[in-house]
Parts: sequence; structure tokens; C-alpha cells
Amino acid sequence: MKQFKKVKNMSNFIISPIYENWVAKESLSDGLVICSPYIKKSALDEILYHFDIKQSSYDKKLTVITSGDPQYFAKGSSDITALRQLSLIPGVKIYLLNNLHMKAYCVDNKELLITSGNCTERGLFSGGNIEGGIATTDKREIAAFNEYCYEMMESSIKLENSSEITSFCDDVEQWLADNGSEINGLLRRESTLYSQSPFPKGNVLMKGNKRVKRTQTNRFVPGTELHLNRQAIVVNSNFDYSHITTEVAYILGGIVLNGFHTVEYNQSNYVFSPVRYNNRPNDREFVTDLNEHRDKVIMLLHSISKDISYLTTRELGDGLGFGGLVGFSVLFKSNLMSDRKNTLDEIFDDIKNSSKEIKISFLRGMFDSKGSPDATLKSIAIDVEDIAMGIKINEIIMMCGMKPFPVNNPREREHKDNVPRKAQVRVRLDEFFSIVGLLSPIRTKKSSEITGREMQDVDDATFVGLKKLRTIGE
Repeated sequence: MKQFKKVKNMSNFIISPIYENWVAKESLSDGLVICSPYIKKSALDEILYHFDIKQSSYDKKLTVITSGDPQYFAKGSSDITALRQLSLIPGVKIYLLNNLHMKAYCVDNKELLITSGNCTERGLFSGGNIEGGIATTDKREIAAFNEYCYEMMESSIKLENSSEITSFCDDVEQWLADNGSEINGLLRRESTLYSQSPFPKGNVLMKGNKRVKRTQTNRFVPGTELHLNRQAIVVNSNFDYSHITTEVAYILGGIVLNGFHTVEYNQSNYVFSPVRYNNRPNDREFVTDLNEHRDKVIMLLHSISKDISYLTTRELGDGLGFGGLVGFSVLFKSNLMSDRKNTLDEIFDDIKNSSKEIKISFLRGMFDSKGSPDATLKSIAIDVEDIAMGIKINEIIMMCGMKPFPVNNPREREHKDNVPRKAQVRVRLDEFFSIVGLLSPIRTKKSSEITGREMQDVDDATFVGLKKLRTIGE
């Protein structure tokens, strides 16, 4: 294919190799913007060398918009060494967006390339992917690009000096040192299975579907619709809450709300926590948000146990509390069920005697499991087994500084289709999100619609490894 000639003030189609056909023909005097989910050090070095951007380059502004998603570093799609290289350049600013997909390069606010090519060897250079793009010098288009970039930056994690960049790199490398080698090997071995997943790509390191091993007790059955693929995240080690961390408290919240009931699988008993939503398999935004919620929980679980497998709930049979709904379940092997009532009472006592952070994580696990934002009272509600449990939960809510509604008496609630309703715990949305918040993007967005205020899903440093990467429009 013949390369189109560049015409001033016109848009031009650029073909592979992108570096030779566009980047190498540009010169830089003021500033460069790189927008790329993946960044490899070798490709970045070539760009910096071509534009003469050095550690002593105080006269050239460099802005990089990329993904801070740990999965990309674990898989080798991006290099943490590339970010360390950027930290040495004076005035560089990095903006992290977990769901970034756009690739663009802008030189001096005069030349803009929108392309399919990441800032990697395969994305930019000969012998790599077949890429393409549109280059333009149109001032209106470049102004629109800049405005969009500003919106992205406002919704990003900002690393605006060398120390912030270095600190982020240290955090990622430490996390990968603790978890990365195991994860990376599994990701590589299961790469073919990933393409079969009915779920869109997630936003955090641990991908439930990709970590599947093709064994009798650890397999994933691909399907075509989300409601056929409710997943079970199975933790094959005994659930130990003798030392309650924020992660354990979060899981306990969902398990307790589900009444500490068990399901039998593979000749063992498992306590389980279903995360339920209304079934909307054709809503792609919903499916994406569900996937993000599930992946956050998977990352959290890996701080508790390394022995995790994945199943569809239909492989486990009925009884996981879904009905006509959709979602995923967390199952923990348990031998603690000799006296369910005493176990529940002990857990509530332990939570009440724990720190505020533990109480908040416990509540978050409950409302992430089955919380229902309600427009009538601008509140979020959960159904509970009985009034006694509701009162216990309300006590913890008050200990966290909130004022819950009185527990609804189920006999005073309207029955739907003559089916008895459960008791209900309810908290005002603005109060709940100011103190507790949720991991669930779906319930967070619904709460924002109800209140008319922007609610953010959780940015909670007490969850090790789980750093919120905000997205545009949240």
C-alpha cells in the first residue's frame, strides 16, 4: 500500500509502521502528549531519543496518559521501567486511567495522530502489528482532543512529579513481587481460554476467567449470555476469621447477610456470599461494571488465600440465592457450622469490638452483596433474615457514625406476588457513601442517579493492592 502524502491543514491516513511513517517525520519544540494504554521502555526510548527529550530537557513538556492497571505489568504488556524512565524527566506528568483504550500522539499542539498503535515495539515499529491512524493539523480537531484529554486528566490518578511516579512504581513492583510470578504464569498458560469468556475485559489484575485450570474441580464453562454464566469464586481453604482484617471483614459481611448458609461441593461444605443484580445481559455497560466488581473482589480474595478456583454456579447446582438474577458468588470452605446461631452471634460481637475500619468493611461487604438503592427515600437497603439480625446490623451502622432507619417489620411491608417479605435495614445514601461506600460500580452509579450527586466507588487504602483507578463519567 502506498503511503499518502502529507498535506498541510488536512487529515492523512497513516499506515504501519507508525514510527517510521509519522513519528520520525515530526520535530518537537514545545510539548509532547502520549496517550497509550500500553507503554514499553524500548518504544518509549526511541520516541524520547527522536524528540531529544532528556533528563536535562527543561524546555519540553511531556504528558503521558496511560493505564496503571497492574495486569498489564504482570503480563508484560507495559513496562514499569518505562514509568521509572519517565520519572527522570523534568516536569513530566503521568495520568492513569484503568479503562483507557485510546491511542494518540500530539506534537506541539500542532500535529495530532489518532491511531490503533500502542507505544510498544509491536504497535509502532516494523515487524509488529498491522496498525493505522489518522493524522491531522486541523486546529479545531486538536482543540477537541485537548479538551478531551483535560476531562480524562480530571478523572485520573495523577502522578505529577518524580516522587509520585517513583512511589507508584514501588507499589506496583512490591505487589508483583508478592503475587506477580504466579499470576503471570497462569495468564500465559490460559491465554487461549480468555477469548472464550462471555465477560468483557476487566479493570484489575486478577481475571477470574483467565485463571481457570482445565481440571475436574477447577474449570469454566463458556456460554453465550451473562445469565447463564453466574460465576462462583471458590476459595479452597478453610475460612478463618480468628484474625479479622478489612479483607476478611468484607467477605464476612456478605456471608453473614446470607445467614451463614452452606452449599455442598466436592464433598465439602462451603459458606457463600452471593452478589446479586437484576438480570440485564444485553446491557454492555452493566456487564462491564459487573466484571469490574467481580475482579475487585478477586483481587481482594488473593490477599486472603492463594488457593482459588472458578466455576459457573450452574455447575454447583441450585441454592446459591440467585433466582432470576445475575452476579457471582464467593464460596469459602468451612468447618465452622456446628452451631450457626452461636457463630453469627460471635461474629457480630467480634465486629463490634473491632476498629471502625473493620466495621466499615463489614458493612461494605453486606451492601455490596445485596444492596438496593431506593429513589423514594434516597436510601440504600438490604433484606435481612429477621428483625433481630437487622437490629445487630443497625448497631454497627450507628457505631460508624450513621443514623439508620428503624428496621422494617416484614409484616408491615407489602408482599409481592403473595411472597412474604423479609425485614429490611436502610441507610440514607449521602450518609452511607460519605462513610462506607461500595466496590460495586453498578450500585454506585445508581445511587448517583438517585441523589443527583456524583458518588465514587471505593478508594480504600486499607484493601491491600486494591487501588481505585477512577474512570471518566463516574
